[in-house]
Order: sequence, then C-alpha cells, then structure tokens
Amino acid sequence: MKGIINEFVVNSVKSSIEFYCKYFGFEVYATDGENEITWAEIKNGGISMMFHDYDLICKEYKNYPKKSESSNIVMFKYENKDEAKKIYDLLKAENIEIFSNWMETDYGSVEFIINDLDGNKILISA
Repeated sequence: MKGIINEFVVNSVKSSIEFYCKYFGFEVYATDGENEITWAEIKNGGISMMFHDYDLICKEYKNYPKKSESSNIVMFKYENKDEAKKIYDLLKAENIEIFSNWMETDYGSVEFIINDLDGNKILISA
C-alpha cells in the first residue's frame, strides 16, 4: 500500500475547499476547473484529502447511495494540545457545529469532534 487519502462526496467542492483550508491549513493541490469545481485534492504536509461533487458522482454511479448522515470519523492528529485548543476556540467562535466538546481522555489525549459542512465527523486530537 502506498497511502490512504480520505475522499468525501460533498454538496459543494468549492465550499469544502474553503472550509478545510481556512480551519485546518490545507492548500489546494489540484482541481478540475476554476469556476465550477466538481473535484479537488487538498494537502497539508503529507496529508491529502479529496472532494467529489455529489450530483456528479450520482451520474457516474447510478446506484450511489442517497445522502445520509455520516457515521464515519476522520481523525486529525496534532502534536500538541495548544494547537488543538486554538483550532477548537476558532471553530467555536465562528459557530461551527461542535458534535462533541473538548475533553481530556483516559489515555492522555485531548479531543473534540466537529461536523463539517456535509455532516462528516472530524475528530481533532492531540
């Protein structure tokens, strides 16, 4: 195996790019256009994520499931608690939906979970 890239099927690729770049420091690596973007890859260091437009995926795959709330969790692991706390405070200040508030775990980490624009669960841990 060469690696793992999280791929999200989203309502708006452009909005998802803006969200992940603003709050998590990703940068655009590749897209399929400039105005009407239906696919993109973003990167932050050695971490990549891809976004695909939901309507386009449904056209390509006739049996693609209907939109539903995601039960999967993607973890963003940070090196220190201060960095995670800065992100938590920023997200709260901007009224981003917090699924699970900041907590200290029994195993020595701190973590919280947000819902992104499409309801995907993102766990931030340090």
